[in-house]
Amino acid sequence: MKKVLTIGFLFFITVKGIAQINNQRILSEGKIVYSIELLALEGSEKGKEPAALKGASQTVWIKGNSVRVDFNSSLRKQTLFYNGAEKTGVVWKKSGKEQYLTPLNAEQWLQYFDAVDSSAFVLIDEVQDISGLICKKALIQRRDTIAMTLFYTSQYIPFTKGYNPIFSNINGLPVQYIYMTNGYQVTFTLKTLENVPVAASLFEEPTSGFKLLEYKNPRKTGNQK
Repeated sequence: MKKVLTIGFLFFITVKGIAQINNQRILSEGKIVYSIELLALEGSEKGKEPAALKGASQTVWIKGNSVRVDFNSSLRKQTLFYNGAEKTGVVWKKSGKEQYLTPLNAEQWLQYFDAVDSSAFVLIDEVQDISGLICKKALIQRRDTIAMTLFYTSQYIPFTKGYNPIFSNINGLPVQYIYMTNGYQVTFTLKTLENVPVAASLFEEPTSGFKLLEYKNPRKTGNQK
């Protein structure tokens, strides 16, 4: 839940924020769960609702240099495995009975998130309390013109940041981020953060039962280097 900060509340937030920064933790192992909400924009057609995001949630598992991101929706399931030491990853998609696995090298991982040419963050002089965490605000203008609003806390720093390269340069943990697509506002909001031991087996990539797909950069053309 997001709280609007009044002038009378500002001193408390400032003190609380300083205390959080002083107690900054490196998140080297744990579980993070985000809810995903869709809000139809005024004048949009509801028929354009992204089916892949309907009833969706996202869970991030961290254990040292290993990160697993599970994305579940009514349409499909997708898991990302990220190796922070090598900066490489694997995309594992499941739709019905079909499973597909796509290995990505370091360059392809950035391309997958369209993070190669993303613009730098624009920090905003605004602080908000979201999910019980004091968050700073930033705007991200992607090269594909998708503007994203980010709220992040400096209380937690992921040990391995590159699992989502869009947020690699922030000094903190994403708590809420918002963007527009297909006539909808999409909001990811942190719901739970557990600093608990995570089983190593969660980071074991599948070895069978899938079709191996080669990654193809959707933006690559014959005119690009």
